[in-house]
Amino acid sequence: MEPSIKIYIDLTENFIGQKFSAAEFQEKYLNIFKNETAIFPEPIFEVLDRLFADADAFCADPGLRDEDDSDENELLEKSEAALNELKLLLLSELWQFLEVIPTSVRYNWL
Repeated sequence: MEPSIKIYIDLTENFIGQKFSAAEFQEKYLNIFKNETAIFPEPIFEVLDRLFADADAFCADPGLRDEDDSDENELLEKSEAALNELKLLLLSELWQFLEVIPTSVRYNWL
């Protein structure tokens, strides 16, 4: 797994595990994504970009929230979905890698 992807996974897992608030997640995620220099495969970038938009749409203050904004529960749901999708994409990439390794080597490696 690329180190940059691990940062997003760890951050999202920590938010889902309630190690920090939605507002803190929003601030951290937006900052990391805006300063990202890595080039990700298109499917992974799409998930990260969609989660960026979801984090950007979060509004902590119910009095300021409109129909285009989301609350903490919505951001949590979208974060969980993005995390699951990222993990599936990474497993898919690993499986594709394993398929090109000769069977005899694969079994010794595993």
